[in-house]
Amino acid sequence: MRYVQVPTTRPGGHDLRTLFHSIIGAGLILGLLPPRQAQPQPKQLQDSLAHKITVEQEVLENIQAQPIGNHTLKVLHLPQPFLRRAADRIIRSTYQERHHKVVWDRVGEDQEEAPDTREPQGLGKTQNRNIKVWPRRPSSKDLENGRPFAESRPPLRGFRVTFAKDGSTTSPFCWPDKSAPAMIRRAADMVAERLAKDGLLLTTAAAIETLGAVEMERDPALAIQRLAAVGLPLDLLPYFGFSKDGKDNDVRAVVGFIAGRLAKGATVSTLRSEMLSVPFHFVPSHPGFRVVSESGEHEIGTVRLQLTRGTYWRGPGAGGNLDLARQLIEKLPKASFLASIEEKHLEPFLSLSAHWPIQRMGQLMILPEPMAVSQWTQDNGKAGVIRTKKHLKIATMLPRYASRREDGSVFVPGESFLIESLESTGHTVVQSPLLFQGGNLLAVREPVSGDRILLIGEAEIYRNTALGLNRRQVLEAFRIEFAVDRCVVLPAVSFHLDFDLCVRALGEHGSPSGLVAFVNDGPAAAGIILSLGVDALERHAKLDATSAKKARKHLKEGQAVKFLEIIGGVLGRHLNRHGHFPYSFAKCFAVDAVDSPVGNFQRFLLAMDTLVCDSIRPHDRHAAAYLRSFGRREKDRRDLHRLLAELGWRVVKVPSLADGNRSINYVNGIHDRGSYLMPVYGGLYAPLDEAAASVFRREFGATVSVIPVFSGESQRRVGAVHCSAAVYPALSSFSN
Repeated sequence: MRYVQVPTTRPGGHDLRTLFHSIIGAGLILGLLPPRQAQPQPKQLQDSLAHKITVEQEVLENIQAQPIGNHTLKVLHLPQPFLRRAADRIIRSTYQERHHKVVWDRVGEDQEEAPDTREPQGLGKTQNRNIKVWPRRPSSKDLENGRPFAESRPPLRGFRVTFAKDGSTTSPFCWPDKSAPAMIRRAADMVAERLAKDGLLLTTAAAIETLGAVEMERDPALAIQRLAAVGLPLDLLPYFGFSKDGKDNDVRAVVGFIAGRLAKGATVSTLRSEMLSVPFHFVPSHPGFRVVSESGEHEIGTVRLQLTRGTYWRGPGAGGNLDLARQLIEKLPKASFLASIEEKHLEPFLSLSAHWPIQRMGQLMILPEPMAVSQWTQDNGKAGVIRTKKHLKIATMLPRYASRREDGSVFVPGESFLIESLESTGHTVVQSPLLFQGGNLLAVREPVSGDRILLIGEAEIYRNTALGLNRRQVLEAFRIEFAVDRCVVLPAVSFHLDFDLCVRALGEHGSPSGLVAFVNDGPAAAGIILSLGVDALERHAKLDATSAKKARKHLKEGQAVKFLEIIGGVLGRHLNRHGHFPYSFAKCFAVDAVDSPVGNFQRFLLAMDTLVCDSIRPHDRHAAAYLRSFGRREKDRRDLHRLLAELGWRVVKVPSLADGNRSINYVNGIHDRGSYLMPVYGGLYAPLDEAAASVFRREFGATVSVIPVFSGESQRRVGAVHCSAAVYPALSSFSN
């Protein structure tokens, strides 16, 4: 969710001297006017126009042209609607990076708000004795031996991190090099090209045919070694066969059966119908594992966190990673916390946290790591419990490897291997052969029917069709692996589901099912942001009282163009000659030391674009594509809301903005049995926080409290509260 580094659209023609383009990031109002001066079009743009290629088409092509091994993402056969949503996010982010830019008043020098590394006044160097530091684990053999694990898309699709004690059984990662036999390289190419399209069994048959069926039938060990080397996810083969419990199936049996048929004269073509009809019987990785529902049924007992640094970023109240962690510890005093941190940050962190509200021994356990750790705990494992006849314990379900990105999964070594430390503390981990990011999975329980439902963002389907499973098989595997009654696939409007909705069980006060889905209302949030921005401009004498009054009137009446005629003029007067905004002007949009002038101002610009996206038709092709993407996203959002309503849930809109690192998101929170830990932005936009909180309080009534958690800096990094924490139930409260 949180790891959105995207390919850029090819440079188009930027009429930097046009009045339109100099103000486009300020709300697009002057796009109504013709260019002040036409500039020569670059040859690349001329070629694009000659072939009538839209920006959307360019970005789609760029996504599919990204490398994966010796091939490109085209071999994943991702569906067009999904790619279009990914492309729209890229179009918006690249446009905002260019035209919502704030620089130092010295022309051309970028302004980045620096971290505040000062310790709070009175903080000593002593450690809080209630914090326990777990002994640093040795690096796994994979790391000690310098294996080529980099943050990248695994060249071989079958790659899986395993956590065997000797660290030696991790499946192959690297593409066969030139020293490998030609048939190995041919088979690897074939697997990469056909796996997502033809499925695992048929592609396995084609690989065996390429590698020599007779020899592979005769030597099963060699067969398995070679099939792993060409990128087949062999760990999924045992789920295919005629044994419903999977006990009579193993990799050797399936490979031997296929090799035997081919050795006796069959071909891949003649086996096609037979391979496609082989039944799929997924077996849970741990039969007692049940994913924890996140709809407020349980009291929180344990929280898992990941810390990226040893000091605050811009201090307490700014809502950075450490500030968010401190607040969760303060607001969940009964919970225990497990926090991973890169070892080099340990000492500064222990100094910083000396005066944190940690009241009992071991309430916070720190796990030092040899590799970098990101903030987004939710994505490298999913919280659950394991129930046996005698015991109930919390556990974490791991994917085949920790990943980021949606357009072809990128392996993240540090996020994968930190699980070894977690397991060493006695925490139970279970690894699945499925590939997933936890922020895109939400489990809920309907109070009326008792059904457990797993909401799945569409990207998680395509991560696993890339492994050779079809859609039906993926859904069945998730249903069984996470022990739910059914799975529901939802479109990825805002990248991960936890940025699009949260769900609360409210019994008879909810819908007929007992569930209420809280969703984003971007236009409502934009209206409040614009009103607060007008106040800021007036307060700093950038806008006179009469103009401010007119602007508020136009905003209230929905007169977008008239509103922007006023505000666009103010913003236009403060642009530098490069069409960028000076930092001194952005400072008008901050109200205290930890408020972000740049972040606040960029959200104001985004709100203006949201207001006018249906009102104007800009001349610039990138700007036009940018505005079109708003309309497509709103349609996707309506479709999402319709799908939730069709489940029998009540859908409640919250004034909340979900747009990458420009978000002010209130649905990315955590439900406790008696409370909702709601992300808040604070500072200039505190009134928007209150508007969102009032919606939750209205729906919850007196039985559930709304607890604010400052997360502004985290939201500027495309995440908030739910993204940052994996929560496990107090076992005494777990009943389903």
